Amino acid sequence: MTPLSIFLENVDMDVSTSKIVTLLALFAITWYAWIRVKSKKGSSSLPPGPRGLPLIGNLASLDPDLHTYFAALARTYGPILKLQLGYKLGIIVSSPDLAREVLKDHDITFANRDVPAVARIAAYGGLDIVWSPYGPEWRMLRKVSVLKMLSNSSLDTVYGLRRREVQNTVTYIYSKAGSPINVGEQIFLTILNVITSMLWGGTVQGEERGSLGAEFRRVVADMTELLGAANISDFFPALARFDLQGLVRKMSGLAPRFDQIFDRMIEKQLNFDALGDSSIECKDFLQFLLKVKDEGDVKTPLTMTHIKALLMDMVLGGTDTSSNAIEFAIAEVRKWISRRKPSCCNSNTKIIQPNSLLVSLLHFNLHRIEKTEMLSTVTGLWSRWWDASNEREKLFRTVFIMAVTMITMFWFLWNNIKPKKAVPAPSPPGPRGLPLVGYLPFLGYELHKKFTELAGVYGPIYKLRLGNKLCMVVSSPRLAKEIVRDKDTIFADRDPPISARVFTYGGNDIAWSSYGPPWTKMRKIFVREMLSNESLDASYELRKREVKKAIRDVYNKIGSPIDFGELAYVTSINAVLGILLGGGTIQGEKWTDFVSQFRSHAAEMMVLVGKPNVSDLFPVLARFDLQGIERKAKRIAVTLDQFLQYAIEQRSNEEKAHMDEGKDFLQILLDLNKHEDPARSFTMDQVKAILMDIFVGGTDTTTTMIEWTMARLMQHQEVRQKVYQELQEVVGSNNVVEEFHLPKLRYLSAVIKETFRLHPALPLLVPRFSRQSCTVGGYIVPKGTTVFLNVYAIQRDPNQWDHPLEFRPERFLNDDTAGSFDYSGNNFQYLPFGSGRRVCAGLPLAEKMLMFLQASLLHSFEWKLPVGGVLELSDRYGIVIKKKNPLIASCGRHDLTELVGAPNISDFFPALARFDLQVLARKMSGLAPRLDQIFDRMIEKQLNFDALGDSSSECKDFLQFLLKVKDEGDVNTPLTMTHIKALLMRIWLSVVQTHPQTRLSLTLLK
Repeated sequence: MTPLSIFLENVDMDVSTSKIVTLLALFAITWYAWIRVKSKKGSSSLPPGPRGLPLIGNLASLDPDLHTYFAALARTYGPILKLQLGYKLGIIVSSPDLAREVLKDHDITFANRDVPAVARIAAYGGLDIVWSPYGPEWRMLRKVSVLKMLSNSSLDTVYGLRRREVQNTVTYIYSKAGSPINVGEQIFLTILNVITSMLWGGTVQGEERGSLGAEFRRVVADMTELLGAANISDFFPALARFDLQGLVRKMSGLAPRFDQIFDRMIEKQLNFDALGDSSIECKDFLQFLLKVKDEGDVKTPLTMTHIKALLMDMVLGGTDTSSNAIEFAIAEVRKWISRRKPSCCNSNTKIIQPNSLLVSLLHFNLHRIEKTEMLSTVTGLWSRWWDASNEREKLFRTVFIMAVTMITMFWFLWNNIKPKKAVPAPSPPGPRGLPLVGYLPFLGYELHKKFTELAGVYGPIYKLRLGNKLCMVVSSPRLAKEIVRDKDTIFADRDPPISARVFTYGGNDIAWSSYGPPWTKMRKIFVREMLSNESLDASYELRKREVKKAIRDVYNKIGSPIDFGELAYVTSINAVLGILLGGGTIQGEKWTDFVSQFRSHAAEMMVLVGKPNVSDLFPVLARFDLQGIERKAKRIAVTLDQFLQYAIEQRSNEEKAHMDEGKDFLQILLDLNKHEDPARSFTMDQVKAILMDIFVGGTDTTTTMIEWTMARLMQHQEVRQKVYQELQEVVGSNNVVEEFHLPKLRYLSAVIKETFRLHPALPLLVPRFSRQSCTVGGYIVPKGTTVFLNVYAIQRDPNQWDHPLEFRPERFLNDDTAGSFDYSGNNFQYLPFGSGRRVCAGLPLAEKMLMFLQASLLHSFEWKLPVGGVLELSDRYGIVIKKKNPLIASCGRHDLTELVGAPNISDFFPALARFDLQVLARKMSGLAPRLDQIFDRMIEKQLNFDALGDSSSECKDFLQFLLKVKDEGDVNTPLTMTHIKALLMRIWLSVVQTHPQTRLSLTLLK
């Protein structure tokens, strides 16, 4: 038997009385001690109020109708009274004078909120207007909402959207005339439709708007119910971690659905803006907020999370309140009509207030209570304890309550007396490093692969200490989106290496300068003036000239092994320098010498920028320049500056009238340097820094991707044949590639995109730098942290891609997904050029140069590995990720002469023909159909001319002659279309074999 059962069976013994008295005494002492501790914590006198029970306070005595219950208490205790609601102290104010004192005289003191657990989730951690604490961030949000978004002009702009929904409701009610209507439900749906129309009514149209509205209504109804439910975790914060009612879990399941809807709308609007579909006048609130975000203040920026929180406020705050007020107004009007008294809608707000208690203000740790389902349950449970059926149950109940009360009181005493320790913010996991140097000794040389390996151990976000620098590595699309879009302003800075700062004139360029008004102006002018369609079209002849030179140089090396990477590098540098400086500034041998010397010094510069520098990892050692990198960088920078200055002086001495080869970028930059408007002008240092940006960004990246693309085509012969076939169909054999052909080369574009996916030029992009502390993925990212976006891991993630390690260009040809996988960075699974504010500024030029040069080299020559050549795809890490070993290839003309004239072992040993040991038959099977397609097109074209009566009696070419003979041929031995093709093939091979230096021109078929 237990001591408790013995005690219960002997309730009549004297010892039981002594135990009860002892328990009562202990309880009294504990209660007194607790009151003493509470009184010592503050000397200010509290307002009067009803006494409550231990632990739960006044919760048990609350009435479900809180507003009428509080009004009754005010008549008893006066215009200000206190209530103990669990662990929260509440103050009730019920007079105009005291309300004025709280809301006006002491408004800053009472300007904060006590955020409920579920509201914190719904409001993105309290980042909205309703729940965010008073401060600069709240003032910024209110300014955006009241002075800008809800101004008269903005509301007038969306008037058409409001009117449309109201008209729909009136039409619906008119159709239900004479039938009962649920007024509250209909008004709620109308208000919700009006709100959502104002939010994104100009972005979503037609059936999509209807389906989105239905989904939105379901989520709003569920979320409103959770926000109104009383939560025991709010009254007893110590129990919040257990989430006894499961409200936080339910809200955590609903909130992402809201977030997904917002993301869809935002992404849709951003795509419209990227396509130039947005007008100056905002059509809905979402467009307006995105516009304000781009023009926001640097000190208190409006982030994407703020925008979502504001949208959430408008949805939740504008539906229930408005619909309830209208429903009560209609009820009051009906009431007055029944009494034959005039309606007075203006007085309705005095009769029924939609939010009788407003929202509680944080001073005495007040709490918001909207519904009391939980309070009624607590009251019912508490009353059962006092229902007595026999003496034993009475005594058991009394002892149990006293024991629980004493334990609770002791716990509260200990919790209040012990010193409070600040809970450290959660930090991402990460590997341990050594003192002073951190994880540096363990990184190895292939940084992108090491970071991907660590992501498999520590998750999609982890920290590293590299020397004196704290670094974060992010390897998932969701977290990348949070950094480059939701918190893009916070992570818009750079931490430039010392060598990069030297080469960019102190970080005066676009790639490395800090985010702010100067950078915004510089990027805006660069994109609009230099990389506009007009500017790129103006420099097209310069690009075309250099590509033609490269084709001629390769033609002289037909049959010889060629270092394809070196070929692409030289061609890219010549093309980029031609675009930058070659519009007539320097001519002839001077231009050749200039390019050669500039190229050699630029190569040294690239090596220095990509070299790890102790001074970057330990800034305190920077003054000593232990590796001498800064000294070398300054020496090379002086030489490069002399080259740029020479080109600028040469250009300044020329007249623009002599610039007949196209307007190059130097001329555009010099025009901007001389511009009188400061908002549209560049300094000379900025001009030179931008020239260096274009040179660095337009050479190594382009060269590397052309080499990787060719390597992948060498590996996959079937893909290479498809590319050749597309080039024949789009460009033709006797034409050269022009830029207007590029949009039609869809398969080649997919091949290049797939190459970027597997071999991103910048696998970690350019590191970002946090300008203030924030949270990413639930982890704290301190101010001054260097953030790496591991694009290499994201684009090979098996959770995001099917068969991620296989080379499949067809994945980018799917009509459902092809449009989303562009280079703009809107799809966070695919970020070869970055995303957000810091997306590659030279993207339009890089895309044109890469496609143009790649297509020209593939169209002009047949590329293959030399005899005995081995193809490998290993890489090495640097500024860009390059092939470890150069790609050596040989080229030939696109003809059949080599195959026709090659000795074939199958001809001498017919028994071995089935094995095709030299693969000549398979190669011919791939090449012959391409020529057959050309013949088919020519024949079809000639037949169409004949059908239109366009053929003359005198034959102009062999094709017309053969078709005429076919029509007039002998019936016994007819000349068929296959005979004609065979004859054309024989004629063509004869001409080419007789004149091996001539390319196929199909003159005979013209």
